[in-house]
Amino acid sequence: MERVRAPGVGVESEGVVAAVVVDRYAGGGQGRRDRQQLRGTAGSFLEVAARLGFTAAPLRNTGDGVAAGEPGGPAAGTTRAEIEATVRRLRAHPATRKILYWTGHGEKTDDDRYHLACRDSYPGGGGFEPATAVTAAELISWLADDPADILLVLDACFAGAALARTVGELDALLRTRGGAGGFAVVATASADQRAAEGRWVTELTALFDEAGLELYGHRLFDRETPYLFFGPLMRAVDDRARWDASQEPLARELRPLRLNFFHNPYRSETARPASRPPDDETWIGEELREVTLPVFAGEAAAWELRDFTPRETVLDTVVTWLGTRSSGLLAVTGAWGAGKSALLNYLAHLTTPRFAASLPADRRPGSQPGLNSIHAAIHCRGKTLAAVCQELCHRLLPLGLVPTGPLGSSSPAAHVEAVARVAKRKGSLTLLFDGLDEAAAGHSLGIARQLLNRLAADPAIKVVVGTRADARRHLPGGPPAESLLDALDSTQSLELDRLPETQGDIARHVEHLLRRAGFGARTADGGRRLAAVAGHIARESNGLFLVATLWARRVARRGGLPDGPGELDADREIGTMGLARLFAEELELLDPDDPDRIRDVLRPLALAEGHGLPQPGVWLAMANAVRPATRREYTERDLTRVLDATRGAPVVRGREAGRDVYRLAHPGFGGQLVGREADPRHLHHAVCRALRPATDTGWARADPYVLTHLATHAALAGGDTLAGLVEDDAFVVHADPDVLEPLVASQLDVTDRSVLYLRVAGHFRAHPGPTARWAMLRATALATAARGLLPVLAHPPELFWQDLWTSARPLPLGRSWPAPEGGAFAVAWEDSRDGLVHAAGVGEIRSWGPDGREYRGRALARPAGRAAPGPLRGLAVAPGGAVPGAAPGTVAGKVIAAHDGYAVHVWQGSARWPVEQFYWGGAPEAVRAVRCGATVYVGAVDSDGLWLWRWPAEVPPDHGTIRHVRLPGNVYDAALLPVGHEVLAVLGGPDGVTLWDVTARASRPGSGVLQLAARRDGRPARAVAALAAADGTGGWLAAAGGGALRVWRLPDFLDAAQADDTGRVLTVPTSGQRAVALGHGPHGVLAGVREGRDVRLWSLSGTEHTPLPGDEQQPSLAFDPAGSGRLLVADGNQVRLWDPPAADEPGPDDPDARDHGPEGGRPLLRLAPGSDSGGHLLCLARGRAVLVTLHGPAGRLPGLGTVRLRLGSGTDGLVALAAVRVGDGWLVAGVVRRTAFLWHLPPRPPDRVPARPTAVLDLGGQHDVPVPSVDLQVTGAGTVRLFVSGTQCVRVWECRERVWEDWREAPKTWPFTTAATAQQVAVRALPNGPAWLYAAGGESVRVWDLPGRGPAPYGIDPSGRAATAFGVLRDSDQAHPVVAYTAGGQVWIAECLSGSPAREPLGGPPVDARGLAFAGPPERPLLLGWRKESGRIHLWDVWHNRRLPDIEHRGYEVEDVASVHGPAGVTLMIQGGVQDRVRCDQVLLPADRLAGLLRTPPGHLV
Repeated sequence: MERVRAPGVGVESEGVVAAVVVDRYAGGGQGRRDRQQLRGTAGSFLEVAARLGFTAAPLRNTGDGVAAGEPGGPAAGTTRAEIEATVRRLRAHPATRKILYWTGHGEKTDDDRYHLACRDSYPGGGGFEPATAVTAAELISWLADDPADILLVLDACFAGAALARTVGELDALLRTRGGAGGFAVVATASADQRAAEGRWVTELTALFDEAGLELYGHRLFDRETPYLFFGPLMRAVDDRARWDASQEPLARELRPLRLNFFHNPYRSETARPASRPPDDETWIGEELREVTLPVFAGEAAAWELRDFTPRETVLDTVVTWLGTRSSGLLAVTGAWGAGKSALLNYLAHLTTPRFAASLPADRRPGSQPGLNSIHAAIHCRGKTLAAVCQELCHRLLPLGLVPTGPLGSSSPAAHVEAVARVAKRKGSLTLLFDGLDEAAAGHSLGIARQLLNRLAADPAIKVVVGTRADARRHLPGGPPAESLLDALDSTQSLELDRLPETQGDIARHVEHLLRRAGFGARTADGGRRLAAVAGHIARESNGLFLVATLWARRVARRGGLPDGPGELDADREIGTMGLARLFAEELELLDPDDPDRIRDVLRPLALAEGHGLPQPGVWLAMANAVRPATRREYTERDLTRVLDATRGAPVVRGREAGRDVYRLAHPGFGGQLVGREADPRHLHHAVCRALRPATDTGWARADPYVLTHLATHAALAGGDTLAGLVEDDAFVVHADPDVLEPLVASQLDVTDRSVLYLRVAGHFRAHPGPTARWAMLRATALATAARGLLPVLAHPPELFWQDLWTSARPLPLGRSWPAPEGGAFAVAWEDSRDGLVHAAGVGEIRSWGPDGREYRGRALARPAGRAAPGPLRGLAVAPGGAVPGAAPGTVAGKVIAAHDGYAVHVWQGSARWPVEQFYWGGAPEAVRAVRCGATVYVGAVDSDGLWLWRWPAEVPPDHGTIRHVRLPGNVYDAALLPVGHEVLAVLGGPDGVTLWDVTARASRPGSGVLQLAARRDGRPARAVAALAAADGTGGWLAAAGGGALRVWRLPDFLDAAQADDTGRVLTVPTSGQRAVALGHGPHGVLAGVREGRDVRLWSLSGTEHTPLPGDEQQPSLAFDPAGSGRLLVADGNQVRLWDPPAADEPGPDDPDARDHGPEGGRPLLRLAPGSDSGGHLLCLARGRAVLVTLHGPAGRLPGLGTVRLRLGSGTDGLVALAAVRVGDGWLVAGVVRRTAFLWHLPPRPPDRVPARPTAVLDLGGQHDVPVPSVDLQVTGAGTVRLFVSGTQCVRVWECRERVWEDWREAPKTWPFTTAATAQQVAVRALPNGPAWLYAAGGESVRVWDLPGRGPAPYGIDPSGRAATAFGVLRDSDQAHPVVAYTAGGQVWIAECLSGSPAREPLGGPPVDARGLAFAGPPERPLLLGWRKESGRIHLWDVWHNRRLPDIEHRGYEVEDVASVHGPAGVTLMIQGGVQDRVRCDQVLLPADRLAGLLRTPPGHLV
C-alpha cells in the first residue's frame, strides 16, 4: 500500500488523527478473532482524513517489539494501558482538531454497557472479559476535558450501542467535565448490527471520487466553500452505506464542532481563476494558434478546427477535471495519431470567446471549459527544458509575471517560483503543454520532472499535458529507466486510444469526412452504408485517428462508397500495416513524375531537430547526405518543386530564429520516410558530416540550425561522434549550451574535454558572446587536472591576454547528474555487482549506474489532497544477495531505506513504492541498512538512541517477520558494518565511538546485542563511518567532531578486550562534523569530510588531497564500495561523482589557513616587482599565513615551491599586507589587528620551509581598531620605511638595510589634515627617480613628495568616492603622480601637477567600478577597473583617455588585481574572493598585443 508522510507535527493549525487498531487478540483462539484487513482500513481512513485537513503525522501504537506496518497504525494487539497512553498523547498534541479512530471488536454486556475489546480481552481464547476492555463512556471521559474539537469514530460491531444506551450520560459528562471544544461521535453500525470490515471507510472514501456530488440539490464539494459541515458529510456517507440496510451508521454532535473542522479537499484558496487580458494573443504558442488544420496536400484537404468531431466523453472528463481541481496534473496520452494534439488544440480554442461563438449548433460540445480559463498553451516540439521555461514565462508576462532574470537564464525552479507568484497574486492558473514526447532529444524527462511536476504541485496551478508514454527519440544507450508517464506526477491520466468510446468517436469522425467528400446520400440505405464503412475503418484503425483519416481519404478517392465492409477486405492489410501504405500512396499522388524524389527530399524532415529545417542550405545538404547511393544529387530546383507540392501537408511551415522553417505535419510520418530498414544512427552520422562547416567558413559563420542542433544529431549518431565535436573548441564556444550540456552529461565516457565543457556550460548560458566564452573556457582549463589541456586549446585573436598560472589546485575528473526533484539531500552507493548509485530528493529517489545510465527510481506516493512528501534527508541501501539454503541462483531483492525526519520508508527489490514504513514517534536523523547472510538490518538514529529492525531478506517486511531492538543513549550518528557473519553497529556519542555486535542470535539473552570495544577520546563523534579491510583482518573507524577527524585501525572489530583509543592512525583538524566517509582507493584508504560546501580528503598517511568544491552543504558522502576511490556527493541541484585523487598529488598550500572565516577578512594580494629573470614576489594572505611564490612572465618560476610565513598561535587573520625588493632579498610585512610582522627572505626563498618573523612591531592604538593599510619603501639612502595608516595621519617606522630586527618609529607623522582615518596607504616610485606617498580616507586623498614631507600635499576631495588607485604618469623626462577614483558611477583621473590637481572623467560608457589599479609603464599606463560581482576587468588607455577591450569574466568574482611590467609585457595577478576559494590567476598582457591596443611601438612599453 502506498504511504505518505504528513508533515507538521505539533502545528496547531493542522488536524491530527490517532488510530487504534486491534486486529489481533491474545489467547488460544487460533486467530479466529483476528482481523487482518483492519490495518489497511485504518490506512485508508488516514488518507481520507488527510484530504480533510488532518495533515499532522498520525499517532500510532507499537507493541511486541514490532514496528508499525500498514499506515493504519500499530502492531498487532494493543492493551488497555497502551490505548490509554495513546489517548494521553492525543490529548497532549497541540492541534485544535482531533480524531480518534478505533477499529476492532465491540461487545455489549448484560448491563447494556458498550465495550471496545483490547488485545487481552478474550483470555485463553474464551469468553469476553470486560475488565480488560475499554467502555465507550471511559473513552469519552478520557477525552472530555480536551479543549480541542474531537471526533470519535467507533468502527466496530454494535457501535451504535455506545450512543443508544449512553448518549444522555455522555452529554451530561461532557457538560460537567468542562472541555471547551466540540465533540462528535460516529458509530459505523447500529446497536444490533455487525460492522463489515472496511465498509464504512470504503463508502467515505468513495465520496471523494465524485467531485460533483450533490446532496439534496446542493453540491457537497463546492470549490468556493472552504469547509465541509459535519452533518451533510455524514448524511452523504449514510446514504451510501444504507443502500442494502445491512449497516446503518449513526452520527451525533454532542457538542457542536467548529465550522472549520473538516477542510474541503476541492476548495482552492485561489479558486477564482486569473483573469487573462481580453486582447492578449500571446498566451498560446505559434504551433497551437492555427484553427485551419491541413489533413494532406490536395483539394479540400484542409479542415477547420471548428469541424472537430467532439469527443464528448473525453472532453467532458477533461472539462470536469479542470472545473473541480485547483491543482494537479492531467496527462492526456496515447499512441501517435490517437488525437491528443487535436483534442488539446480544440480544448485551448474552446476557451476563446470568438472560437466558441463560431461553433455551429450541431458541433457544439455539451461540456465546455470556462472562457479565457487556459492561461498559457505551449507545444514542446523540439524545445529544450530552458526553452520551454522561457516560453512559459513569456506567455504569462501579460498576467504580470516578473522574471527572476533574463528569460531563459534562470533555473527551472526559479521559473516555477515566478509562475507561482503570479498564481498567488492573480488567481489560479491553468497551463497546457502538448507534445512533451516531441521535446528535444534528452529533454522530455527533464521537462516533466523539473517543470511540469513542480508547477502541478503548487496549490493554485493546474497542468494539462499531452504526450506519448515515451519520448520520440532516445539517446544512445537505450530508453530511459522511466517512461514519461512514470515521471509525471499525474493526478489523472487519459489513454485516448484505449478508451471504450474511442472507436465510436473515430467512426463519427470518418463519417463526417466522407460526408464532406460527397458520400452518403440522404437515404436510409446510403446512411447505413456510410455508417458501416465508417464503423469498419474505426474498428481496424487501432484507435488511431491519423490512420482512420488517411484511410477515409483513400476510400473517397475511389469515387464511390463500398456496399459494405465486405468490399473493404482488400484493404485489410491497412489495419495491420497502418500508416505505411496509406502514407506511401499519398506521396505517390504528390509527385507522380519522380516518386523517389519526394521521399528523398522529405527524409531530412524526419531527422530534423527543433522546429524544423530552414531552406535551402541546411535542408538540401541533409537531403543529399541521406539519399540512397543510387539516387542522383538533388538541387535547389528539386527542393522547390517538392516544397510546392507538399506545402500545407505533409509539410507545414513554422518559425525559428526569426526565419521560416519546415517540418512534417505529424511525427508519425517520420518513421515512414526513414523506413524500417534504415539505421537512424547512420543517417544522423551522415547529417553531421554534411553540416559541419568547412575550415574556411568556421563555426562563427555556421548556420544557426547547425550551431543549435548539430550536437543532437551527433548524440543520436552514437559512437564517438559527439565526443569528436566536443573536442572542437570553437564548436563548444558557439554551440547552444541548453542543447549541448545535457547531451554531454548523458555520455557514458568521461573525458578531459567533456568535464571542461560541463564546468563552463552554465557560464556560457549567461554569457552568449564568443569572447566571453573563450575567456571562461581557457581560464577553467587553467585549473583542470589535465595540465596539458590549456596549451592545446585554441587561442583566438580576440583574447589579447595569456593565461599562465593559477593558485587553484587542479580538480580530479568527475561527472554529475541533475538531482532528484527538490535537490539531492542524501546519496548512497550500492555494494553490489551493478554498483548503482542512488540520490534522494523530495519524495523521490533516482538511481544511476556509475557509467551514467539511469535506472528505475523510487518514490513516495502523492495521493490527491495530501501534503507533498518532504525531503528524504537520509538514504541507505542493503544489496540483494544469495539466500543460504535456497536453490542455486536464488537472490533476495535489495532494500532501500530513507527517512524524512518523521519516519523511515522502506523499498524492496525494484518496487517503485515503499513496502513498509517505520514510525515510532521519534525524529530520525540518520538511517543505515546492511545485509548479512539471509537477514536485512535497517537502523535509524534519533535523540533516544539507535533503533534497529531486521527481517528475512527473501520476504517482504511485515508485522509478522520484523523484529526490532533499541540501543538507548545519547547517539549522534551510527554506522552498520557486516563483518563475516556478524553485524557491527558503530555509535558516535559525546565522548567518542562505541561498538556493538547486533547480530540476531537466539542464544543471547535480553535484547540480543553485545557491547564490544570503544574509542573514547573525549571528543564528540558527530559523524562516524566504518570500513572493513579487504583481506578481512579488521578495518577502520572514523569520527568527525570536536574540531578534528580521527581514524582508528582495528585489527579485530569483534575483540571486546581492546583498550580505548588505541590504534589511531590519523588526526587532522577540520570544522566538518556532519558527514564522514571511508573508502578504499587505488593507493590506500581515503577519508572524506564535508566541511561547509567543500569535501576534504585525506590519505591515512596524513596527506591532504585537493578539496572538492560544492554548491551546497548536504551532509552525505559515499565512497565506491568496489574500492575504486571514487566519491559520491549530494550537492543541491547536482549529484556529483569524483574520480580518486592522484597518488602524487601535492598537498594544499596552506591547510591550516583554510576557512579563516570573517575574522580573517578578505583575501589580500601583493606583488613586489623584481625582474623577469629573478622573479617577482607574489604574496597572498590566507588567514594567519602569507603564501609567497616567485613568478616570471611565463608563470611561476620552475623549481621553487611555496613559502609559508606563519604568525604562530592565535585566531585573528591578517588585515594588511606589503612587500618590497631589498638589496639582499625581499621584505614582507603583514598586520594582525595592530601588530606588524616582518619577514626578510633571500632572493630565492627555500621551498616549503616555514619562515618565522624577523621582527614584530607593536603599532599602538586601540586594539579593536585594526590597521587598514601599510606599505614599504626602500629609500636611496639605504633606509627601509614602513608606512602605517592611522587616524588623521600616516605613521612611519624605519630601519637600516640588513639590520632587519632594529625598527624605530619616526618622530614625525604625515598629517592627513582631515578628520578621516587613512584607509589606503601606498608608495609609488620610479627606478632611481622620485617617489610619492599616497593616502586616502573618507572623501579625501592626499599625495606627498618623498623622501621628506616636503611642501603641502596635493589634495583631492571627491564626493562619494568608492575606489581609488595611485600611479605615476611620465611625459619625456617629467613625471608626476596621478590618482584615479570612482564617484557618481564614473571613473575620474586627477593629475597632480599643481596644488589643485586637474580632473577629468575617463572615456567610454560609465563604469561603477569598485576596485581600481594602475598597470604598465608610467609612459603608457593602463587603468584597470572592476566590480567584484561582475568578474570582468575594464581597461583604459590613460594617456589617450580611451576605453580598451575588457578582460572577460573568468568564472569568479574579482577581489583585487596587482601588476608588474617588463619586456615581456604586463603581468597581472587577479585575486578571487573567499566564495571562489581564494583563487589567484596570473595573466600576461603580451607587449606586442598591448602595443597594438595602445597604438604605440612595443619599445615604449618597457
